[in-house]
Amino acid sequence: MLDAPKWATPAPLLPRKSSKLRQPTPKTLSLHKYFNAGGVTKVSYNKRSVFISGLFALSLILSPMKAYVSEPLLDGSGYFDAGLPMSPTPAWSALVVADHKQQTSAENSNTTYHIITSTVDASVCSFALVARAPGALFYPADFGPQVLQDLCATTPVARAWTMQLVSVPIAVSIAWTQPTGPNTTAVSFIHVLPVYSSGWVLAKLLWRVLLSVYIGWLLWRQYYRHVAHLLENLDLYPLSDRSKTVERYEVIIGDPTSTIVSSPIVCAGFCLDILASADVSLHATVRVIYAVDARSFLCGAYYLGRHVWFSYAALLAFNRLLRRKRMIHGCVAQSTTVLAVVITVLLSAAANGCLRWYPLVGMANSIMCALSTAAADGSFYTVEVAPALLVTYFILAMVPVVLGRRAPEPRPEPPELLIYHKSISSVLSANSQRQVQLGVVARAPSDRKSPATPVPALAPTDDNSFAKFDFNDWKRRLCLYLCRPHKPTDTDFCSGGSIYRQFATDPSHQSLATINGRGTDCYVYGYIAAGQLADVTRVSLVSHLVLQKGSIVSVQPKPAPPDAPQRPHAQRFAVGKSMARATHHG
Repeated sequence: MLDAPKWATPAPLLPRKSSKLRQPTPKTLSLHKYFNAGGVTKVSYNKRSVFISGLFALSLILSPMKAYVSEPLLDGSGYFDAGLPMSPTPAWSALVVADHKQQTSAENSNTTYHIITSTVDASVCSFALVARAPGALFYPADFGPQVLQDLCATTPVARAWTMQLVSVPIAVSIAWTQPTGPNTTAVSFIHVLPVYSSGWVLAKLLWRVLLSVYIGWLLWRQYYRHVAHLLENLDLYPLSDRSKTVERYEVIIGDPTSTIVSSPIVCAGFCLDILASADVSLHATVRVIYAVDARSFLCGAYYLGRHVWFSYAALLAFNRLLRRKRMIHGCVAQSTTVLAVVITVLLSAAANGCLRWYPLVGMANSIMCALSTAAADGSFYTVEVAPALLVTYFILAMVPVVLGRRAPEPRPEPPELLIYHKSISSVLSANSQRQVQLGVVARAPSDRKSPATPVPALAPTDDNSFAKFDFNDWKRRLCLYLCRPHKPTDTDFCSGGSIYRQFATDPSHQSLATINGRGTDCYVYGYIAAGQLADVTRVSLVSHLVLQKGSIVSVQPKPAPPDAPQRPHAQRFAVGKSMARATHHG
């Protein structure tokens, strides 16, 4: 789990036997004899954690394809065929408006077509009536007052307009009114997506397939191969000084979501995909704000939830800014799950409720129609939605920044950070005469040459709050509750989590302070004779640490005297430990 630095000496490739029960080899037999008095250490995965982690991984791989819940996969049958041109003209607008004036009110919604009809009671004529009219958020600048006038007078009116993004048509909208009584009027609103070419649809499909493949490769490269490396080390070495008599290890695998979210390439890929699908985002907004049924609302809300990738990208940029300004201690790491829920609710349920209030409808409509243009006779409008999209993306970027802001507090004195990494690939063997590099990461002056010293295993009286199961977000705690084999007594056996002690001492040592990566941690259960639980160790990825201002110290072991007895083994451990030590300048 704690991976070796890139500059470390590569580990020799060992023959891999069974993943559940490794048969002893001449090289490993002496190690196992030293560890558990001749027995063979069993190492296995927790099956429930494998299943849950696999579900998360599958969800991440398929996440680019989730767009097709509210987006037609192929052009043609999925689109509404009503003879709508790519760029409607005023002449066409007059014809289609005259035709729709005589239509019977109806409600329907699919991936490319949305129609809703609402009856407005104009017994009391006020500006609030406009907010009750479906589609009022998207009305051209002069159409809202005209609708209000006609609602109060119960006279029919109609209008058609095109929405475009940087002069590219992305939707056609039609609204008309039909009196149904002395003081009531039925207001209908249609929103239709244009039909795009097969080449454009296939290009987006290919982009999403490539993004899915890259996510799958990234899952293995940055997470699951380290989990496999952890099990390989556990099969050869004890986890700590207290684990030398352990006969069986069981590993609870973590959730790799934060590993994918923290990738700038993945965030950029999703943001480009969403920008290229602005028409579908606009259609999903219509389905959410003016929902005709629960299905259309949920599909629209699910699609709008994809916009959380703009928030993730903002967190990555915010992390770089805080690190450059040396203000990394002024933020709180955000849970990816909580942020996704907040963005989805903000763009769906909250928008549906707030945009029923006339002042907010008027303000949003002013932003939407800021760059609208009218035909010569005023019968047709073209609405540029770029300002509204920019405002929306800015809000999405600011939400995690506001949620992650920590109250100002005195900045701690930066301690010296020492890493003592003992693993199969970067340990100095006592009976080896070759030169091995040990990494010393320090914020002390560059002339300091004292190497890192071993960190002993935690004593039972040490503070282990950072190793507890509760030191996670709610999603991870729920997954651990489903996977833990000895709840609730296993909480008293928790150890590890030394990396979080360093982060608490000085947050600048964490590579990504704005995104909560604790969900990737694994928990290793160690059992002694008779299946008795001995220890539960929390292990983290070494990539969470910032190995900045590092120096590489070469250590040459002192040759042993010829008559000295040969040591049968080296003091090695499966994972490394890290510690922070205050720097004293004298």
